[in-house]
Amino acid sequence: MSLLHWIILTLVAVTILFIISMFRKRSIYKQVEQFEEKKNLLLNGNVPAELAKVKQLKLTGETEKKFYGWRDTWDAIVTEELPKLEEKMFDAEEAADKYQFRKAGHLLYDIRQTLQANEEKIQFMLAECQELVGSEEKNREEIEELKASHQALKKTVLVSRTKLGSAVTILEQQLEEIDESFLDFHKKTNDGNYFEARDVLLSIESRLHNVTSVTETLPELRQEFMHRLPDTIDDLKAGCQDMEDQSYYLDHLQPEESITKLTNDLEAGRALLDRGEVEQAEELASTMKKTIDSFYEALEKEVYARHFTMQEVEKLEPTLVSLEMEETKLKDEVHLLQASYTLDESELQEHSKMEKDIRALQKRFQQLVSAMETHVEAPSALKEELVELQKEKERIKALQKQRFENYQTLRSDEHAAIEALQGMKKKLVDVRRLVHKSNVPGVPSSYINGFEKAEQDLGVVEDALKESPLHMTKVNESVEAAQKSVDQLYEASVEMVDQAFLVEQLIQYGNKYRNRHPQLGSQLKTAEESFRKCNYELALEQAAAAVEAVEPGALKKMEEVLEYRESM
Repeated sequence: MSLLHWIILTLVAVTILFIISMFRKRSIYKQVEQFEEKKNLLLNGNVPAELAKVKQLKLTGETEKKFYGWRDTWDAIVTEELPKLEEKMFDAEEAADKYQFRKAGHLLYDIRQTLQANEEKIQFMLAECQELVGSEEKNREEIEELKASHQALKKTVLVSRTKLGSAVTILEQQLEEIDESFLDFHKKTNDGNYFEARDVLLSIESRLHNVTSVTETLPELRQEFMHRLPDTIDDLKAGCQDMEDQSYYLDHLQPEESITKLTNDLEAGRALLDRGEVEQAEELASTMKKTIDSFYEALEKEVYARHFTMQEVEKLEPTLVSLEMEETKLKDEVHLLQASYTLDESELQEHSKMEKDIRALQKRFQQLVSAMETHVEAPSALKEELVELQKEKERIKALQKQRFENYQTLRSDEHAAIEALQGMKKKLVDVRRLVHKSNVPGVPSSYINGFEKAEQDLGVVEDALKESPLHMTKVNESVEAAQKSVDQLYEASVEMVDQAFLVEQLIQYGNKYRNRHPQLGSQLKTAEESFRKCNYELALEQAAAAVEAVEPGALKKMEEVLEYRESM
């Protein structure tokens, strides 16, 4: 590379470095300008004005301490921190001019951190100043409202002494304590302790609210505990006595204990009101009302239970008599059936068990009636027992109905078995006629065995129906077995006749191809031999394979002919 090239490259590199340096210097100058603006904003902010507001307050106690602390902090920022920042900003610009960019960067970082720290100090100081001034302003405005509320509350308590009862002494004492708190508030304000004065003011506000709540709620609660609740308890006591006079059994409700507890709660509630504890008294009154409501619901339940029981008992008694009569009829029916049918042991035991259940039901019913007459049990308990008796009655009634239907089924099963036997005999005749009309050369031995089995099964059915008494389970089982044999025989007959017909048709159809296909002739001859041996299934396979080889679809044509023939 020539010297000229080196010179050009050097000039280009120097130019690039110069441009980069200029950009970095401009960036540093710009950041310094921004920091300068931020510093001026801090210096010319609201701190002096807020401190002036604080200075107008009474500089004693807490306020004095805070004011001088804030002023010292502000003076330190103005006289020490910000001037140091000025020097660092000058040093950063000087370092940039000398192309000491790393040094300038460190200085800018320190400036940024210092500005941020001072900004946070100032913000915190302003917030505390504003809170102090705001507390003083709020205190001055709100204390007058509280004084007015306090005076109005004093008048209310004075006027409502009778309505407030013994609690008036406690309320007056609380109002006197609030008077002392007003004095404490003014003392703390005069001492410059505005925050502490604020706490006292909030305490006064809370206690005035509590006293107001008591004076508003207490008269109504006194009416509750002095009149309404006692009257309700007396009504409840009278209601219980009236029901007992009507022979209601109420021991399970423990009316005396419940009324005694309500009376004790009444006294406890009055004591709470005398102490001005209205929240606890309200909770107690609510609990007592729920207890009384629950007791009335229990009494209403007993009244309804007696009414229900008296009505339903009258309906149940004749039903129990009808159950007994129905069981007698079923017993007679069993005796009649035993002459003709063999009954399962379970059927005979069911009758014995049912008689015991009916006697037990009648006994429970008599005990229920006795308890109703002697009033030794609660109507609600008697109602539950009655409902159970009704359920038991329905259970027995349903079982009697089921047994009656079962007995009727025995007779219907016998008739059905006879009809089924006749139908199966007719089906065997149809099978013989079908095979005879088909002109098959014979039948295979398996078919003969099936025919003989069907006849034997029919003989079993006939023998079962001749027995006396009849064992219907045995009859039904024999009918089911015979029906299966006859159905299988009929299906086998239809299949055999159809196969024989198809073999004949295929052989006849294939004869026209014998001359052109010598092998076909021998195959059809083999099929004919199987046909004569009554092996129709094998003959059909052989004939179909032979004819299909020379004319695909021939078997389907023959099957269509068969379908047409059967539909005629």
